[in-house]
Amino acid sequence: MLYYRPLVFESHAVDLTVVSKNNHGKYPTDPVIKVLENGSSPNSAMPERSSVFAKIDGIDSAARTMRISNLNRYLESIQAR
Repeated sequence: MLYYRPLVFESHAVDLTVVSKNNHGKYPTDPVIKVLENGSSPNSAMPERSSVFAKIDGIDSAARTMRISNLNRYLESIQAR
């Protein structure tokens, strides 16, 4: 019988429900949108990554903007109170 080792990640997933809490109780709309548009944050220890939205074939800029806006609104709605 073969046994496989589980996949181990170097870093932990970020808790996206405490973004506001970590920003003095205010949701940082503009920085979040910039990360969604461009990939990882410039303040992040992560290597620079391009946005997944930029890689979707056949998506025009209006649809890309709408998807980023919708995701940003969702992230704002799940913030811990």
